[in-house]
Amino acid sequence: TVFSPRETDALLGAARALAKLGSYDEVLSLTNKCLAVQGLSDSARLDIYRLRFQVLSEVGDRIDALRTLIFLAENDADLKMREVH
Repeated sequence: TVFSPRETDALLGAARALAKLGSYDEVLSLTNKCLAVQGLSDSARLDIYRLRFQVLSEVGDRIDALRTLIFLAENDADLKMREVH
């Protein structure tokens, strides 16, 4: 799927709003769509994974939350954030 960066930002914004409302299935669906976008920036990808980690932890999906955390630990450019993950 090809989206403009603004469309990706809009999807991520919608996912964040849905997370605040507790609509976790919709959040995971939107973040999956975001991750399928070609040419997604590294910072956007990290933001998406951070949101996914929050949601997966909240719903108790420990395996996928752990996979997400591993991605964050391996890919975050900020060394301090890598240590946090």
